[in-house]
Amino acid sequence: GIGVSTATRYGQLLSNQLKLQASFLTKPSSSIAWAADQILRSDIRPNDIVVWGLTSHARTFRFEKDIVKHLTATHTELDKHTLDFLTSDHLIYQSLTNIFQVINFCQKAKATLVLASLMDDCIVNYIQDCPNLIMLCKFWGRDIESMYIDVGSDNQHPGVKTHEFYADQIYKKIQSLIASK
Repeated sequence: GIGVSTATRYGQLLSNQLKLQASFLTKPSSSIAWAADQILRSDIRPNDIVVWGLTSHARTFRFEKDIVKHLTATHTELDKHTLDFLTSDHLIYQSLTNIFQVINFCQKAKATLVLASLMDDCIVNYIQDCPNLIMLCKFWGRDIESMYIDVGSDNQHPGVKTHEFYADQIYKKIQSLIASK
């Protein structure tokens, strides 16, 4: 929820709609691999609802000097080797492996999982038939001015109205997944 308050991010709005307490396992610029690790190490129980906002496969993390650094291709201090790695097929494969690990984990835990595609990324092509997937990107365009309904205070990330849209769409998806059980 960069660019919006914690009270107006889609996860909190969804928590309010569902009348359930939420735990947020998030970090700015974090990768699919990092998020998968957070989910897999969580105390997920039967009937829990896990909503995973999928980002781009072109993200990774590095542990340096006791700090986890989240890296994206937009970081200006990256060396050529790291930039090449961020755009490699390896991260597509790793992202897909992580997604399917989380799907398997949530099925075994008997939790409802929603994979919310927040960015236009090639990994969606590989999981587009997954009943847990909801597409929340590609509605308004590809440039920052039309990528979201509105933008947050940083002028780069989704704004309050976009977060409201995400929460409403995810709520509907959760209802349909629970009804189909």
